[in-house]
Amino acid sequence: MRSRRAAGLTAVVCLGTIAVAQDGIPLRDVAALAKVRAERQQPPRLAALEPHLADLRSDYRRNAEVLDKTIEKVVALGDAVFPALVEFLIPADADAKSRFLAENAARILARMDPQAHLPLWIELAQSEDQMTRRMGIRLLGATGDPRAVSPLVLVFARLGDGGERLEALDAAENLKTQALAPRIAPLLESSDVELRQRALLHLVRTGWEGAVALALAALRNERENALLRDYIEYFRVAVHGDGDVADSLASLVGGVRLDASDLELLVRALATIAPENHKDTRTALLGLLERGETGSLGVQAALTLQALGDKRGPKVLFDQLDDRAKRNRNEATPLSERADALVAFGRHREAIRDYELAIRFGTVSSRKQYYAFQIARCEAHRDNSKRMLEALRDSGWPAATIRREAEGDAKFVELLEKAKKDVDALGR
Repeated sequence: MRSRRAAGLTAVVCLGTIAVAQDGIPLRDVAALAKVRAERQQPPRLAALEPHLADLRSDYRRNAEVLDKTIEKVVALGDAVFPALVEFLIPADADAKSRFLAENAARILARMDPQAHLPLWIELAQSEDQMTRRMGIRLLGATGDPRAVSPLVLVFARLGDGGERLEALDAAENLKTQALAPRIAPLLESSDVELRQRALLHLVRTGWEGAVALALAALRNERENALLRDYIEYFRVAVHGDGDVADSLASLVGGVRLDASDLELLVRALATIAPENHKDTRTALLGLLERGETGSLGVQAALTLQALGDKRGPKVLFDQLDDRAKRNRNEATPLSERADALVAFGRHREAIRDYELAIRFGTVSSRKQYYAFQIARCEAHRDNSKRMLEALRDSGWPAATIRREAEGDAKFVELLEKAKKDVDALGR
């Protein structure tokens, strides 16, 4: 109890320093003045907060809707309640209500110009009290100030449990810095799944290349399938033409550890992760195609093989699509599947032919609308605005749907914008 109160006095001293810094009073001389000011002002400050304390002592995770409104009200009270809120960051007791009060106080302080109080958050982040230290770290991140990076790096080496490190990871994300990446990367060796995942996410967002060897070793020991996507994402942003990484990732292609979307992500990423003509990658992707994958996964496998210098991939894919279309004459689905693959390879004239046949043989109106829209996409890539607009009219889709479905296709979006008046005329 005594050490927590001493920590509280330290925080008030920091606050006093900020308040009187313009008077030129050095840190060593402000303690007594800060104490007097705090004791004199605390009762009215607490009186202003009194109606809100019951809410602030509750768990945000279970009471977010109410607490968001309460936080708005307390923020509106302004600087008068600032010192009392800082005191809440230094709980006198270790019970749950004191912890919730500290966390909610930090949420409020994060909205009260936290950058202006950077020295205070630095001192709190160095506290011997774990809760105070965590809240100080959180508020360092809330400043968004580059000056908070160095103190956070220094503090990180002293952090203890997973909760503190997660707090530091959040702060690092808010500060948008790579400076912590060398300290965060070793968390890939942690037995804590959440810490490993958060470390991977940080490495993905910062693109720090210095963790490749560590991440590769962690991948080889990883037992949580849910984290495999994060490893793939990290290698995608940090690696180019690395045989060792490609070897490990290629071994996942034919296994059962990845779900369909993660497998497709991996196949796409291997186009840049693997070196040209990388044997294991080529073998794995050809295996996908040879077992009959002709949908989006098969198309991506063929595209990656082509990127790696292997022409067999596209040949195997289109041989199977051609065979399916022949065996199912006058059916729309095989034609549309081949058309989708042709679009992916930039063969737009051939794709238009297949989509037109799919419209002719199709029986489901919504699918026929999609085929018409895809014809419009192909015409856009052929720089034929007139035929693009004709196909869009045939689709029957309104402008809002057209623009939403065109997102991510820069050429299509460009021509839609050039024909904005005509596209808008298609309705909302």
